[in-house]
Amino acid sequence: MRCGLERVGLGLSARVSPGLRRRWINRTGRSHRLVRRSGGLLVVGVPDLWPYINAKMIGAFHYALENLDFDFIYRTNSSAYLDVKEFRSWIDELPPERCYAGSVRDFGVSGSGFAISRDLVRAVIDDPHWRFDLMDDVALGQSMKRLSVSPIDKPRIDLHSPDEAQSVLIDGCFQFRCKNRDNRRLDVATMQAIHDRLLLQSGG
Repeated sequence: MRCGLERVGLGLSARVSPGLRRRWINRTGRSHRLVRRSGGLLVVGVPDLWPYINAKMIGAFHYALENLDFDFIYRTNSSAYLDVKEFRSWIDELPPERCYAGSVRDFGVSGSGFAISRDLVRAVIDDPHWRFDLMDDVALGQSMKRLSVSPIDKPRIDLHSPDEAQSVLIDGCFQFRCKNRDNRRLDVATMQAIHDRLLLQSGG
């Protein structure tokens, strides 16, 4: 399978109020379509702020359809660690069309990691009811619901510390969300711990 693994540059900053987000998007119209490559990043023409991840995702979808040959896009975020071997095995088994898959929540698939097939990427950017005022995964879930697409569940493992990474059962999982809400510096150490464990397990 051809899977788009392009990195999308996402800046992290303080939250901006939903009202400000709506006013900015209304004022700038289709600026999310101003996309350029900068090294290994896609840079989307919206503010480099956390509330604009939605517009950045749509900008990246536009770019992928116009410039890349792919069957799926897999979108993840900076708090996720992927076991690439297990990931490839999983994505090879996904249906080639109408595929929307990942860790399912009440609103749809979590934005921490989802796979979406090319036909649905096209449907998303053509969706006249897309909600830029919502977070990206919530807006995507609503769009998929309008298309009557049911998500395919693939549970993730949530880790909050390096100690958890050493003890959790990991067989068959490829996505590990490493996020400590009180001390984000622990995220890197947790990723390193799960990486070391997987490396040891594979005999590397």
